[in-house]
Amino acid sequence: MSNHDNILVALKRYCDDWPGTSIESGKFIMTMWPSLYCPLNCPHCYLSLSQRRDKSRLSLESIQIACRKIRNYYERRNLDCVEIFCYWYGGEPTSMPQEYFMSAVQLINNEFKNFKVTHGVLSSLVATDKSWFSLIKDVTKGEIETSYDGDMRGVKYIKKWESKVREAVSCGLNVSTTTVVNRQLVSMGAENYIDYLVDLGVTQTGFLPMMKTDHNSNKGKFDLHATSMEVYNDFLIDVFDVYMKRKRNGTKVVEIGEIHKVLQASNYSSLYNIGALVLYLMPNGDMTLTDYDKDDKEFFQVFGNIVEDDFQAILTSDKRKSWLRKQVRKAGNVECVDCEYSNGCLMEYWKTNRKDDECFGAKRFCGHVLNNKKALDLNVKYSRPF
Repeated sequence: MSNHDNILVALKRYCDDWPGTSIESGKFIMTMWPSLYCPLNCPHCYLSLSQRRDKSRLSLESIQIACRKIRNYYERRNLDCVEIFCYWYGGEPTSMPQEYFMSAVQLINNEFKNFKVTHGVLSSLVATDKSWFSLIKDVTKGEIETSYDGDMRGVKYIKKWESKVREAVSCGLNVSTTTVVNRQLVSMGAENYIDYLVDLGVTQTGFLPMMKTDHNSNKGKFDLHATSMEVYNDFLIDVFDVYMKRKRNGTKVVEIGEIHKVLQASNYSSLYNIGALVLYLMPNGDMTLTDYDKDDKEFFQVFGNIVEDDFQAILTSDKRKSWLRKQVRKAGNVECVDCEYSNGCLMEYWKTNRKDDECFGAKRFCGHVLNNKKALDLNVKYSRPF
């Protein structure tokens, strides 16, 4: 049997037989991009200016068509349990009319009434009207996620953002942050970073490395703001050490998403970390995922269009199988194939590691977490879709 055939067999076995680790096995993170519109111009954004200024939206009719096709797929599979996490992304979700958002949520809940459905919202918050907070609180059971990247987006932006975070907390929302690690943030230091979030009332945080896009690389913003993965590892290890010190001292601290991810993923096989749980639903009905070209720039890989195509046809399309093969092969990174942390590393969608730098999986950080596993309180609540 050829290596290609071996990969296909492994993928089929993985998708069919590993409960809770793929769309096919009944757990689906449906990342909602009903609109790409956003009034901001953040340095790390993966969307072009024309995309961010486009106010076109996925119609409610198209959302219903998508949900019915997904529901029919799962009903045919006759699984014991189906869990769907609708992650409202974009663009800026709160730039949409509230009536549209609530109608879409109700439509999704009705179509998936026999499944376990939860919702999450990622918002910049800076232009979000306070009236959104009660809606989001009801839809997400009290959770909201927002972006915080130090001073990279400018001092005026941060002042507005701080005010909105405090406002969201005062409305009873649990606020978590997603941070793109950059030079300004690293200069802040791990202790100050955690102090800052605790003071704002943030309950948990997570990290991503800054990736190259057409938007940020053409204008020099990537070179200005991005750190090496070596620096990324150092910063996350410092954050972990501050976290542990405060846990031991009984001092208030935010939960760190990457700690929970490493611990959870270490219980699964090396096929766990291949993105088989996720698809993006775009404004035109395309179902896509993040991919990387030969220059390591992010782009959307299209697998099919849910308005026009059957959901199973999208899952089994040549492009998705090719995308999954890339994940299984660790994007050709020889050093990752036999790595003891490859099932629980921080590689979000496999890409080629940079020359003369540490891997995108943050191996040193993963080892640091697992080496301190016995000292961690594994019962701490952390909000994850699954």
